[in-house]
Amino acid sequence: MGRPSGLMVGFGGLALVLLIVSGVVFYERPTVLKVAVSSTDAEDYDLMGAAAKVLKRGHYPIRLKLVPTDGVTAASSALDHGAADLAIVRADVAMPSSGETVVLLHKDIALMLAPFGSGIEKVSDLTDKRIGILSQRLGDRNVLETTLAQYDIAPASVKMVPLAAAGVADAIRSKSIDAVFAVGKVSDATMAGVVKSVTKAGDGAPIFIPVAEAAAIAQRSPAFESIEVVRGAFGGNPPRPADDVDTLGVTYRMVADADLSQGVVASVTRFLLSERVALAQLAPGARSIEAPSTDKGAPFPVHPGTAAYIDDEEETFLDRYSDLIYIGAMVLGVLASGMTAIMSRFGPQSSVRIEDLLSRLLLVFKQVRAAGTLGSLDDFEREVDEIVAAALDDACLRGLDERRVAALNMAVEQVRAAIRDRRENLGRAMFTPANDEARLTVEASSFRPIRTLSDRSAPSDA
Repeated sequence: MGRPSGLMVGFGGLALVLLIVSGVVFYERPTVLKVAVSSTDAEDYDLMGAAAKVLKRGHYPIRLKLVPTDGVTAASSALDHGAADLAIVRADVAMPSSGETVVLLHKDIALMLAPFGSGIEKVSDLTDKRIGILSQRLGDRNVLETTLAQYDIAPASVKMVPLAAAGVADAIRSKSIDAVFAVGKVSDATMAGVVKSVTKAGDGAPIFIPVAEAAAIAQRSPAFESIEVVRGAFGGNPPRPADDVDTLGVTYRMVADADLSQGVVASVTRFLLSERVALAQLAPGARSIEAPSTDKGAPFPVHPGTAAYIDDEEETFLDRYSDLIYIGAMVLGVLASGMTAIMSRFGPQSSVRIEDLLSRLLLVFKQVRAAGTLGSLDDFEREVDEIVAAALDDACLRGLDERRVAALNMAVEQVRAAIRDRRENLGRAMFTPANDEARLTVEASSFRPIRTLSDRSAPSDA
């Protein structure tokens, strides 16, 4: 019966090792996240591509798989329909219903410029004017219309002229447009080029038209933000602009599915915020990545994983998996108990046999105390010898712990000592004076005198 037990132990150990290895491999396996990003926004697309490369190169626990879409609206839809785990969206165009903010990729400003000497200094001066819109991205026209509406300027009273960056100077010189409207990052080379073009075409410093009520617009329409363009943001001498200018801004942000694991989102947030320098070497736009506000009054919800990382409230491994570890320990305990039961059922039954031998010794010990003859003690001693022989059997002792061996040895010694004591007691009882007198009485009562030859020849009294 020893071989099946060893085989089962081997298989059990192998199964446990495979289980542990499988668990480690599963835990260490990178999590692949699909990120929907507009292929028409080259900067954002390049940034996500750079992030995917750095993650793979650095052996991070997460991977990014790009899902190209035709614009930010399509990216938002991809997240809502489960085709992506993450998406790059523009807050004022299309925010997915199931999306929560991870990071802000960049903030774009709405810049309105008029050439030097045009007489246009504020938004209300744009009535009945021709405005060249630099980009035809979805949402840019809506930003302009929202700004005009704040000042009660009907869209129909303004002519919006599509315009390419390279044609700004010519459009101004030919009087095709009276002002320029563009949406982009302050650091964007295209935005800087527009400012220079307006400067050259107007033969003087351009007029930066402020949106003084930007804060009021943002309060009414949370998709917008009030942003201040600081003095000298576009360089120049004198600086452009000459003073700080308030305007509207829009945000491009990465959003995650609300059901995505907090730990996974925290890892994405940590990577994007801590590896901006490494990412900027491949995609300069990474320098604009910001952490979102975690205030409860924020217009767009922040994913709990991001909030935990930013607020330094991330769960540790034990915090996150304590319940799973507890349940796993219970399950392993049950499995171990079951394995022990199976092994004891099909194994050599050493413990069971030793318990039986101890029970026999205890019974012999009790019987020795009541033994009345030396012959019965001899029988008991032979039985003890048989028990010792059975205990010395290899199959019985295999795997037995020291405590059980010590208990068996002590039991054998006690029984042998009891046999010796009982043998001595019986021996002394046989030679006490009372026993000697009784023995002599018995012998006298059974005595018959031996008749001699002379006794036989003498006449009887009769």
